[in-house]
Amino acid sequence: MILKIINPKKDGKNLYQNNGTCFPLVQYLSKEDDKLGDDREYFFNHDHDIVMATEVLSTIDSYRKGLEEKDTKFYSLVIAPTDAELSCMKDPRKELRDYTRMMMEIYAENFKGITKAKNLKGKDIEYFAKIEFDRHYKGTDKEVLDGTVEQGSVKTGNNMHVHIIVSRKDKSNEHKISPLVNNKKAFHIEGLKLKSCYKFGEIYLLDTPAKELEAMMIKRDGNDLGVKQYESYKPNLEPKEGVQEKNTGTKEAIASISEILLKGLNSPIESESQSIDEDVEKMKKKKKDEEKQRRKL
Repeated sequence: MILKIINPKKDGKNLYQNNGTCFPLVQYLSKEDDKLGDDREYFFNHDHDIVMATEVLSTIDSYRKGLEEKDTKFYSLVIAPTDAELSCMKDPRKELRDYTRMMMEIYAENFKGITKAKNLKGKDIEYFAKIEFDRHYKGTDKEVLDGTVEQGSVKTGNNMHVHIIVSRKDKSNEHKISPLVNNKKAFHIEGLKLKSCYKFGEIYLLDTPAKELEAMMIKRDGNDLGVKQYESYKPNLEPKEGVQEKNTGTKEAIASISEILLKGLNSPIESESQSIDEDVEKMKKKKKDEEKQRRKL
């Protein structure tokens, strides 16, 4: 799982430059639309599955209150599950949208109270996201360096991923929020990543994304202190003892009850029917006897 907040100063592409309009990025994220035709993915946000590119552009570019010309206006995030992680999903498009919204809840809550913007929720963040299907080899990829593939060629496998454009200002247009602020107490990027990986693991019972990130952090820091501070968010993926036996027992109990009911539908009803018939016959016999008695009189 790749969870990344793109830094234009390091990632280089002009389309990620974020101190002006988001038009180049919106245009770039629409590149697969013609090829996919009616099967294309639209932008989506926290509340809607279909948002037009024009709305994305006009909305993000309108959040400028209090920002200087050279100030950052928006940020770009990427969620890129591995092929194996995507295979856990029954409906990848829908589930990626749902997971993105869940991650943006974590993103909002990750802004700490030392900033003016606190107690934020996903609904307070102005963002738009889009699913893409292709990823391309970069010049720095091993396969390109080895000469086995050409730079720019499409990678094989399932490469669905999500690009997110999020405003520098919250929806109130009053507070500046930056995930790239150089202050872990204000926003901890690895906290966002870990909590998001833990949430993925909780949903799909898969601990690989979190384990890989934990290992990288421990190796870099030389200790596990950074990981431990988010231990309370870590889900327990071990199967609970007795759950399977309990479920099996429940199935057996249901089968047993069904069997009893099926038997009961024959036995009690038949016996009750026989009893009624016998009573009717007795009444008929009694009536005949009474009739005979009157004749004698």
